[in-house]
Amino acid sequence: MISALALSMITWAGLPALPAQPGRAWFTSLEWAVASSTLIVKGKIAFVKRLKSSYGGDEVVFKVDETLKGEPQKEVAFAARFHGAPFGVAQKWMESRKELLVFLVGAHSLVQLNKAVAEEPYVYAPLNGRAEHAMFELDPKAGVQILSMAMEPLSKPRDILNRVRDAIPLPKPASMTSLKVPMDVQMPPFGHTGMGAVLDVPIDSRLEALAKGWTRSKKGRRRVLGVEALAQFKSTKNIDTVKALLDDRFEETWGDARNGKTFMIRPVREAAKDVLDSWDIPWEPVHEASIQAAREMIRIPAGEFIAGGTKGADHAGPERKVHLDEFWIGKTTVTVGQFRAFCKVSDFKYDWVENRPYRGWRDDCPMTMVTWDEARAFCQWAGGDLPTEDQWEKAARGTDGRRYPWGNEPDPSRLHIWPNTYTSWRGTAPVGSYPTGASPYGCLDMVGNVFQWLLGGTPTARPSRGGSYQEDLTDLRFLQPAGKGSMHGEGRIDSQGFRVAATKKLRLP
Repeated sequence: MISALALSMITWAGLPALPAQPGRAWFTSLEWAVASSTLIVKGKIAFVKRLKSSYGGDEVVFKVDETLKGEPQKEVAFAARFHGAPFGVAQKWMESRKELLVFLVGAHSLVQLNKAVAEEPYVYAPLNGRAEHAMFELDPKAGVQILSMAMEPLSKPRDILNRVRDAIPLPKPASMTSLKVPMDVQMPPFGHTGMGAVLDVPIDSRLEALAKGWTRSKKGRRRVLGVEALAQFKSTKNIDTVKALLDDRFEETWGDARNGKTFMIRPVREAAKDVLDSWDIPWEPVHEASIQAAREMIRIPAGEFIAGGTKGADHAGPERKVHLDEFWIGKTTVTVGQFRAFCKVSDFKYDWVENRPYRGWRDDCPMTMVTWDEARAFCQWAGGDLPTEDQWEKAARGTDGRRYPWGNEPDPSRLHIWPNTYTSWRGTAPVGSYPTGASPYGCLDMVGNVFQWLLGGTPTARPSRGGSYQEDLTDLRFLQPAGKGSMHGEGRIDSQGFRVAATKKLRLP
């Protein structure tokens, strides 16, 4: 069952042969997926359409040729999320696949991410909540596929199908160890998966050997996979290996240049930066310009401004004039370094280990993983408070009702969103990294990089605006300052930050 897979791995990485039968050296991540799935079906996607929900997501209708596990189906609809490419590109690619194997579970796992989906009549969702984790193309021309739960390479599509059939009667592996899965594992053609969850999967030392072999590959995409896999195996030698890859010049695009639909494949050096971040090892000095900008406050003069009225902005409401008194607001969002200073001086209790984002803490990046109360505690300690929604919108748009801080046309070069998050900083960028995206008053990062907590709302729905590094220009609802959103006040995510507002200029740490 596994010998064909073993032979393909030898070709790639020069590893010794794996045993032909299951054993301690057996790559068991596919078997984990089989055991964890409620329904496994083989067939073709009939169509994909975008769900009307605040969190995004898509409806997939799948024509079933064969049900491998679960109640026999002729057709199954499920709610999913496709990551790594704009919706239209992912939709076209998925609908063009000849034969797919899909792993599905109860839809509750997706509902936890997206409450709006709870209102939809879907029984199933992809394993782990996102479609690309659960779909494997069975066309022999599909090439290398990656089961991202344990970085298992599956080079021959029929190996996937055969191993699934063999694994269905097997019990779930009893010996399991918690493993932090590397973020954004490469999965052609989308470029990355955005997983980053902690799953219970077996850890196999051969994965480390495979990863090391891939870091030496002549193929850039395989070097990306290798360096990401090494995130699981921190050692002095592996640190040196990853640091050496910071100078890797591999760059490649995927797509059709004739119609402008091209996307950057992840550079090896960016994967290396993420791995070093996950190990809390700096790969470049702190940006002093960001540290300085974070200490500055911007004066917003008294007077009227045009609020709301922006087409396409979520819950913007009708255009209206609002008068505000003079106030001051942080030029950037509060940084990790500033929040550290606050905790040190005030003895504020914050668990830096438990709340650590996947990419680690960088003193020049926005402070994330904070609840609404924690953000407000910093602001009040500094002598101010969180901005109101009107204050934040005026600081972002100025007085003339523009759609974006810089004008009326979207421009991805002016803010930190995808694909910038794929070719420069992964996750959050150092504050103030996009000076051309400044508002009329000079405020930076008002849209993109991180959402920002604002005053008001209720404990279960606190205002949050500005969009984050996870957005792209196919979804402008939150990337326009008029767009309104909310989040549970106890929410703690790595795309949520905040900035300070006050009635006078403050001296920020």
